[in-house]
Amino acid sequence: MATLMESISGLRGVYGSGINSDYAFKVACRFAGWLGSSDVVVGMDTRDSSLVLSKAILSGLMHGGCNPLWAGFTTTPELFRHVKRESLKAGVMVTASHNPKEWNGIKLIKSGRGVFEEELESILSSDCTISHFGQPMVTDTVRYFDEVLAVLGRRGVSGLKVALDLGGGSACYHVPSLFRDTGVDVVVINGTPGIFCRTIDPTQDELVQLRRIVTSEGCDVGFAFDCDGDRLQVVDGSGHKLPPDFALFVYVNRLKSGEKVALSVDTSDVVFEAAKKVGAETVIAPVGEANVVRAIIKDNCKLGGEGSSAGVIDPSFSLCRDGLLAAMGILAEISKKGKLELDSFKNRYTLRTKLEIERRIIPKILELFLKEHPDALTLDGIKYRTDEGWVLLRPSRTEDVLRVSIESSSEAKALRYAEHVKNKISKLGGKLILG
Repeated sequence: MATLMESISGLRGVYGSGINSDYAFKVACRFAGWLGSSDVVVGMDTRDSSLVLSKAILSGLMHGGCNPLWAGFTTTPELFRHVKRESLKAGVMVTASHNPKEWNGIKLIKSGRGVFEEELESILSSDCTISHFGQPMVTDTVRYFDEVLAVLGRRGVSGLKVALDLGGGSACYHVPSLFRDTGVDVVVINGTPGIFCRTIDPTQDELVQLRRIVTSEGCDVGFAFDCDGDRLQVVDGSGHKLPPDFALFVYVNRLKSGEKVALSVDTSDVVFEAAKKVGAETVIAPVGEANVVRAIIKDNCKLGGEGSSAGVIDPSFSLCRDGLLAAMGILAEISKKGKLELDSFKNRYTLRTKLEIERRIIPKILELFLKEHPDALTLDGIKYRTDEGWVLLRPSRTEDVLRVSIESSSEAKALRYAEHVKNKISKLGGKLILG
C-alpha cells in the first residue's frame, strides 16, 4: 500500500512514514504561495498527530505570507461552513477522515469547497518562498452548530431518544449538546476525544455497541460519526445498521420536480429511483466529494452526495459532506412520520470491496470487461448492469487497488457476483502478467 496518497479527497498517509511535519510545512507553504496573501482558517481532528501537523501547517502558511486563523478542534463540515460564511479565501483541515488512527492528512479548502484535481496539482508544484511573514490569529467556528440547529429549531423535536456514537472524534466536543438543544433525549458512547474504540469509518464497523444501546435504551435512532464528523452511519430503532446510502435517500425524497441532484456513480439505484419518483433530474458524477461538488456547481444542483460514503451535500449550506446536517434531516423525518421508511431498501444490497492489483494492469482488465459489456458506463471505471443490479469496477487514483462495487437483490447474490468478478480478474491478471 502507498505510504502517501495525494488526491482530491485529501493528502493522507501513516504518520511518520507517509506524512510528517516537514511534508505538512511544505504543503502549507506551497498552498500559501498559490493563494497569495490571505487569511486561512486551520482546524484539526482528535488524532494524536494532529496538533504536530497543525503547528507545521500554521508555520508553513506564515512562511508563505498567509495569516493562519487557528480554530483548534473542529469537524470538517464546521470548517467548510466557516470558510463560506466568513467569505474566506481558504482553509486547511488536518484529518485523515475515516482512515485508521495511525493515519493523518491534510484537506485543502478553497472558496468554501475542496480543491479540484487540477488545482491540487498546481498547488503541489508551486514554489515555497518567503515574501513576508503572515501573522497568526485565533478564531472560533462554533457558530456552525447554531446554524445546524436551525434546521429543526431549538426544542424543535420532542419525545424522541437518540443514541450517539461519536467515535472519539471531533464530534465529541459540541455534538451531544447540539442534539439536546433539539429537544431529544441523548445517550452518548465513545465520547472521549482521541480514544478510538471502534473502526473509525462507521460504515465499515459493525457498531455492535451502538446497536445494543439503541435497543436496550429504547432509542428511536442511532447515529455514528467518523473522526472529523462528515460521515454519518444510521442505525434504526430496531438496532439494524442501515445502508450508507440511506441519508442521501431521505434528502432526495424532499426534492421537487425539475430540481437537479448530483450523485456519484456508485450510489445505490434506490436513490436514483427516488429522484425519478419525485421528478428530479440526476447528474452522475465520478466518485469523490470534489467530483460531486464540481457537478453541483456546473449543473446548478439543489443537492448532491455519495451514497458509498454516507454523504449528503446541501450547497445552500456548504459544499461538503455533512453528517450532522444529514442527521438533523433524519430526525425531522422521524418526527414527521413517526418512523423511518425502509421498504425501498428491502430487496437491495450493495457490496463495496477492493482487490489489490498492479496499477499498470488495471486499464487492460477494464478494457477486457468493456468488450464483454459494450454498453457499460465509463464515466469512472466501468459500470455495467446485471439482471438484478450493477457492477462497478473502478481503479484507485492512489493505490494498486481496483475498487469493486456491486448491487443486487440480496447479500448472497452480491457475494456471488463478487466472487465471479474476482475469479475472472484473477485469470485475466495472470495472463497479463505472464504476457
